[in-house]
Amino acid sequence: MGAGGIGGYYGGMLAKSGHEVTLIARGDHLAAIQKEGLIVKSTDGDFSVRVKATDDLNDIDAADFVLFSVKSYDVEEAGRLLHPVISSETVVLTIQNGIDSHEVLAEILGKRPVLAGACYIFSRIASPGVIEHTGGRKTIVFGELDGSATVRSERIFKIITESGIPCEISPDIKKALWQKFIWICGSAGLGTLTRLPLGESLATVEGKALLRGIMEEVESIARALHIGVDQGIVDKTAKFAEGLEKELVTSLVLDLIRKRRLESDALHGKVVKLGRELGIPTPLNFAVYASLKSHDLKAMKR
Repeated sequence: MGAGGIGGYYGGMLAKSGHEVTLIARGDHLAAIQKEGLIVKSTDGDFSVRVKATDDLNDIDAADFVLFSVKSYDVEEAGRLLHPVISSETVVLTIQNGIDSHEVLAEILGKRPVLAGACYIFSRIASPGVIEHTGGRKTIVFGELDGSATVRSERIFKIITESGIPCEISPDIKKALWQKFIWICGSAGLGTLTRLPLGESLATVEGKALLRGIMEEVESIARALHIGVDQGIVDKTAKFAEGLEKELVTSLVLDLIRKRRLESDALHGKVVKLGRELGIPTPLNFAVYASLKSHDLKAMKR
């Protein structure tokens, strides 16, 4: 559900391994996939697959497994569209940026089908029908909302890993979501302010300090909410960022450059909101959010 950079890459990998996959897409991207198939250009090797694609969920049967990968601002609308493909056995794994899309889906679909997850990958739509995977670990981390070990989680884990996608089942998915949240707020925040690839943004002492400062604010909120993020998570994440390919660009930066809607409300806006509620200062996240808000409003009017 959402065959963009992330959904397109993972959907392509699942289809390549022999699973019956339907991609939910729209516009020129959908038309290109229907005509030519899905093309994936990857640092691990290029491939293409012929795969069913549609924008009408009434056109397909109930799904065993839904990989839910729309933008954070589309979660509610896309979640409501899922009803025709949900059966008593369907599992819906959400892998958006942010920390609460699983809660929105649970309100729409009920808690039973929903698994929460996060992914670590740099991937984008290069052109209609073409996905470009440029780096990152490709890993999907997911788990049951209550932390339990279940047969269905093991089944989904097997499907994902046998398709060549690194995967982990987390017994504390809230922790995993917040650790990804710390990373994405830092890297995307730094990138949107500098308008540069990650490596260039981190080439100065000031850039490194800004990355850490943004992440430290998010960590403070996580600890105030009693989320058990790792000790030294900012140090660990900063080291991870410095070890990545220098030319990588986050999806938020790409959307800003392309003058598209932004996920700023789900990222830095969420940090600012929680900071105000908890009485925790978040000046760096506020600066990022404030600088992006007018861009987002302008994009929404297009």
